[in-house]
Amino acid sequence: MNFDRSNKKLKDNIAFSSIYQMLAMIVPILTTPYVTRIFSVGQMGEYSLSLTTASLFVIVAQFGIETYGSREIAKSKSDLKKNEIFFELVSIQFIVSVFMFLIYNFIFIFIFIFIFEVSNWVLYFTQSLLILVNIFDIAWLYVGLEEIKRTIFRNTLTKVFVTISIFVFIKDETQLSLYALFNVLGMLIGNLTMVFSSRHYIDYKLKKYSFSKLHFKSSFKLLVPRLLESSNSTVEQSILKITTLSSQVGLYNEAKKINNLLFSVINSAINALSPRMSYYVSKNRTQDFKDIIEKGLIYSSIFSIIIISGIFAVSNDFVDFFFGEGFNEVAPLLNITSISLIIIPLMALINRGILIPHGMDKEYTNSVIITLVTGIIFNILLDPKYGAIGASISYLLSQVISFLYVLHISKNVINPLSVLKHLLVTIVSILINSLSVNYLKKNFIIGNSFLSFLFYGFLSVAISVSIIFIVVLLKRKRKDTVVNF
Repeated sequence: MNFDRSNKKLKDNIAFSSIYQMLAMIVPILTTPYVTRIFSVGQMGEYSLSLTTASLFVIVAQFGIETYGSREIAKSKSDLKKNEIFFELVSIQFIVSVFMFLIYNFIFIFIFIFIFEVSNWVLYFTQSLLILVNIFDIAWLYVGLEEIKRTIFRNTLTKVFVTISIFVFIKDETQLSLYALFNVLGMLIGNLTMVFSSRHYIDYKLKKYSFSKLHFKSSFKLLVPRLLESSNSTVEQSILKITTLSSQVGLYNEAKKINNLLFSVINSAINALSPRMSYYVSKNRTQDFKDIIEKGLIYSSIFSIIIISGIFAVSNDFVDFFFGEGFNEVAPLLNITSISLIIIPLMALINRGILIPHGMDKEYTNSVIITLVTGIIFNILLDPKYGAIGASISYLLSQVISFLYVLHISKNVINPLSVLKHLLVTIVSILINSLSVNYLKKNFIIGNSFLSFLFYGFLSVAISVSIIFIVVLLKRKRKDTVVNF
């Protein structure tokens, strides 16, 4: 079967992925104000910690296959080879998922309940079901085939089911575990739809489940950075909970949740690029590869300018009407963590667009280790005194240090000066936007937080678009001048 590798297909995948992520933002916009008025800040912190911990085991159960599998499928040269890779990776995924489910429940059901007497064991058990659900997660197949629309359909089903369930069934603060269960069921429904659809791409008559040592070792190499990357959230929340209060964990988590949600828009586009870049590397199409990198830098800058400027303009108003009472401290946390959106899209582009396609798995792992270690150090130093503010600053600093590392190690593929120029333009544009909006805010005060959010949000976007338009015109004028000379 010949798969469409045209530029139109790539653009469609990027567009569909980005649009879906923007639409997916509607779900938390609808559910978060409802949920935060039912569950306390402490309960949200407990839910977040249990979900983050279970997600860590899910990542181990995925065993790096979500990255390794999509790369190998993208590089497969025949249907027979594709089938072979698929069933060997599914076998590994099944074995590891069941094993991790048993390990998780031994730790949290036996040790935590009977030794440390954790009261809400039902919540932890419910979250553990996500590990078993992972058995049916074959999104990596569709990513490798560049059939992104299939995964979007899966995610849409999940979002719709979870959203409806929350509004219909969640009514009081005793239903925290039920809230978690709906998330599990939503993921299961979405994953099963992908399994059923896979018959269009995989010949199940030729199925041969087998354990491949080669795939096991290779996928494990990509599990390590993925595990370390995700454990970063668990570690920082754990340090914050030990050194302060559960409420601080809840506040910090809500800020990070919004930050991650916004990043997911550009990250989905980068994920759509990754299999195509692996394909170009396997075919030695160097110029096509460089063209995509350059476009990725431009789109990352545009994203950062619009999103960060918007957050600076409306964070206080947004938190006031969106979260309700008890969450006011989320606003400064959101401002601090949002600064990371200048660099983490660029870092994701380098990691998934350069290091992984080129097989630089060790360097990718090192970048994640740097983020984790520096994050731990900064959290230990800052959290006891500054709480969630300290955790936000720690997160930002660790991302900056890791970014400088990946920029250095990828210098043979991408020009660091080109990246730094994009970075400088982004920072200056955000400063101009923020100064302009703040000046207007001092002279034109809107009493209603929701109306203020709408007005200054649209104003910030308009200013950002104007700045980007001017930058593009200056760049074109400069290029024309150089050509004429």
